[in-house]
Amino acid sequence: MVAATRARSAEREVLPGPSGAATVVLDIGRTRGALVVYLTEALDSCEIEIRAAGEDWAGRHTAVRRRDVRNGSCFAAVFGSLDPGRYELRQCGSGTETDLEVAVEASRVTEARWPHDAGAHPIGGQGATG
Repeated sequence: MVAATRARSAEREVLPGPSGAATVVLDIGRTRGALVVYLTEALDSCEIEIRAAGEDWAGRHTAVRRRDVRNGSCFAAVFGSLDPGRYELRQCGSGTETDLEVAVEASRVTEARWPHDAGAHPIGGQGATG
């Protein structure tokens, strides 16, 4: 199963155009949090892989996409529902061990900047980041 997941992640998916404000659905609450990672335009359409700290890389990933928001646009990867805890991220296929570490809290959306953000922090509320 892991080999099949990795094979699929290596294939380039055709992504839809940029998402608009408030079009991302997050599943957060008492036992779940979310993570939004802001990246540069140079990483548009790249895949970002995530794992719980210290676990094996299992192919869980999401694409970097342009997000059109109220005050312009940004490039972000969104992990819409995660268990609380520490996570490690890397660019799929980069061969690096870890590019970014973050802590996700229940009932919050954590925001981080790629690749190095010593101050990754949760923001309150349950609103979606588009």
